[in-house]
Amino acid sequence: MRDNVGGKWNERMRDERGMTLTELMVSLAIAFILMSFLIRMYTYTGNMFETSASTDDLRRTTQVVIDYLEDRIACADSLVISREELSGEEFGHEILFSEDGRIYCDGEPVCEEEFYRKRTVFCQILSAFSEDNTPALKYRITWKNQKNTTLYSADSVVKLVNLELNGREIIRRDLETGAGMSGKSLYIYYKDPDYSHGIVFD
Repeated sequence: MRDNVGGKWNERMRDERGMTLTELMVSLAIAFILMSFLIRMYTYTGNMFETSASTDDLRRTTQVVIDYLEDRIACADSLVISREELSGEEFGHEILFSEDGRIYCDGEPVCEEEFYRKRTVFCQILSAFSEDNTPALKYRITWKNQKNTTLYSADSVVKLVNLELNGREIIRRDLETGAGMSGKSLYIYYKDPDYSHGIVFD
């Protein structure tokens, strides 16, 4: 009789108190697993969005560099590529991709520091093949972070119309495969087109 009363009393107490300790532990464990999953999904989604946004930004920034470079050399009367600095008026203007990942033109910074956003940019000259034998410069723009890890790279080719018309070729001086890569400078020298004998159209 006493056991029956005690059992009913314990059951009533459990009903009034809600969950037992075991049930509480199980519920907390389930809640923890669910929370961990949600946090992981949130982090993954956030990283995907950040990576996508960063890639889009680098793509646009790279196009700015490509446009700047090609606007200056596409119609150049002469083009000299070198890993060493050259001096003399015969070389014309100087575009420098420096060892520290910055771009200069005639000794002046091309962009404000904010443009780089703690990243570095380099230019590597690649082998170019043109089916119509037009002189062409193929190059690769590469962005790296502060740990020297590649973030983004893109190749581009620019045909040099005035070199073709004047029967000239791109001059490459002491150009190594690694020139323009991280830690190495790349110099591009070009002379503005001479329009005294008429304007050249592509």
